[in-house]
Amino acid sequence: IELFLKDHPEDTTSLLYLRRSMECLRRGMRTCRHRQAYLQLAADRYKLSLQPVNLRSLLTEHCSGRNMQLSIADLTVRLDVTLCGLIMDNAISNAFKHGHPRNPDVQLRTEVLVDSATPGQ
Repeated sequence: IELFLKDHPEDTTSLLYLRRSMECLRRGMRTCRHRQAYLQLAADRYKLSLQPVNLRSLLTEHCSGRNMQLSIADLTVRLDVTLCGLIMDNAISNAFKHGHPRNPDVQLRTEVLVDSATPGQ
């Protein structure tokens, strides 16, 4: 699907549905990885894997295919992608599930806070 869409960048209605389908497939694959992580966490076998990640890219990917407003800082952070994904998917799902019934108006915003008490930041 990705190769086909790469060769057809135009925005026709048919391609829009295909893009949404691809986003749903990605979300489904991510859910399977999260299920594996849940099982490992429950069995106390999960190995934390901190790595540098672009926050905007990560969160944009987690929100793709969902009707949300995004305002995400473009910065690199060290985190465990799987655990952060578990938390983000749960928070986003809850926002839609428990938001306003007709128009949940889900927004995701990140802010960079500087601690003035910590030198060098």
